[in-house]
Amino acid sequence: MAVSQTLIDIMNHYTDTPFSDPRMERWFSKIDESFVGAPPNNTITDPAHIRFSAPSTQYILYDRAPQPLIRYSELKFIEAECNWRLGNASKSNEAYEIAVREALTEREIPESQIAFFVNESSVLPGAENLTLQHIMEQKWISFWLFQSIEAYSDVRRTGYPEMKSGRFPLRIPYPDSERSRNPHVPHNINTICTIPVWWAQP
Repeated sequence: MAVSQTLIDIMNHYTDTPFSDPRMERWFSKIDESFVGAPPNNTITDPAHIRFSAPSTQYILYDRAPQPLIRYSELKFIEAECNWRLGNASKSNEAYEIAVREALTEREIPESQIAFFVNESSVLPGAENLTLQHIMEQKWISFWLFQSIEAYSDVRRTGYPEMKSGRFPLRIPYPDSERSRNPHVPHNINTICTIPVWWAQP
């Protein structure tokens, strides 16, 4: 398992200095004193983690690592999105700022590092400049590593963050066993990057 370059790029987008998001030091291993992500669509194997950064075995992947179903920060990100869509800029920004801080607190980031991070020019843009992209990308970062289904659903639903692979699956394909035994499986169901699930179709 390797850390994706997409995640590193999005985390860097919100800091004035590359690799200064305090979660990186806790979350990722380093390659030659830097964080190196695996590029999209890469099939290179790296079991020894000498090419790409890997999830930390001290803070992320360990025997008693928590498996959250939902966090307080997620509730506040949802609140921020709802208010943003309703045009309640002040309430949206208030919930967003709480969500960002809570997302770091929940990962045991020291308060001094949180304060430095939220003072970055792009992290907390204020009510007048807050966009859906801010909300969804910070929420997406906060989901790493164990809330991948929610992260995927948000990307499919909102388009944020923008994936660089050029192809993004809109549905899960039926397995070969189902397609070979069930004559009622739609013939075009495996065009997973172009045909959305039924409830997402216009």
